[in-house]
Amino acid sequence: MVDTPADDLVGRYRGTLLEMHALRAGGGKWATPWNKLVNRLQSLQLELRQTAEGRSAITRLIEDENITVREWSAAYAL
Repeated sequence: MVDTPADDLVGRYRGTLLEMHALRAGGGKWATPWNKLVNRLQSLQLELRQTAEGRSAITRLIEDENITVREWSAAYAL
């Protein structure tokens, strides 16, 4: 299987969501780093939604094992 540019974006998108999950689960002061991650996620999502492949990848992540990945992907898939 050949990696596509969308594969890299999807990996970075999911990785950002996993960082957000870890930050949220860790408690403490997380507003500033959270906002930076949300900004990064939004940029990645905007790039992904430009192609059918990217939109499909976001939709597939609705079934991810991680709840943060599922929730944010479901919201973006709408």
